[in-house]
Amino acid sequence: MKSFNEFIADKEAELSEMFTNPTTIRWAKTNGSGQWKGDFFIGDKRYILNFVKMDAQMPWEIVFDLVQNGKKTQNITGTGDAVQVFSTVLSGIKQWMKAVNPPSFILSAREPSRQSLYRRMLQMLPKKIWSVEDLGTSFYAVNKTMKQPAQSNFSDSDFDDYADEY
Repeated sequence: MKSFNEFIADKEAELSEMFTNPTTIRWAKTNGSGQWKGDFFIGDKRYILNFVKMDAQMPWEIVFDLVQNGKKTQNITGTGDAVQVFSTVLSGIKQWMKAVNPPSFILSAREPSRQSLYRRMLQMLPKKIWSVEDLGTSFYAVNKTMKQPAQSNFSDSDFDDYADEY
C-alpha cells in the first residue's frame, strides 16, 4: 500500500502531465483591448478561445467553444480529445495572462466533469498571486497583487452564457 506522501506525489504528477501536450493557438487581431481571440485545431476539429472584458468593473471572462456544423458549442462532445483540448486551453490562458496581466477573470461550466477540470487547472496558478473562489458552476480568480475594481461579490447569475454563432 502507498503512503500518503507517495499517493499525493502520484496525483501531482498526474495533474502536471494532464496539461503538458498543447497544440498551437492562432491568435486573431481584435478591436480594442477588451478582447483576445484565438483558435486551434485538434485533428479536424476547430476550437475557439475567447477572453472578453465587457466592462472595466467586471472580470475578464474566458470561454472556449468547439465549432460543429458551422456553429459554436460548449457542450461536452465526447470526442476523446479532452486532455489535449484542456492542455491547449491552459496554454492559451498562460499566454494571455503573460500578455495582459489581468486583475481577475472568471471561468464557468455547467457540467460537473468540466467544473472538476477547471478546478484542477486553477490549482496550477501560483497561490501567492492568485486567489480562486469556487462559486459552484463558476470560478472567480483574483490577482492578489493588483488593485481590484470596486465591484465584487459575484454570483453565477452575474454572467451570461456565451451564445454567439461563428
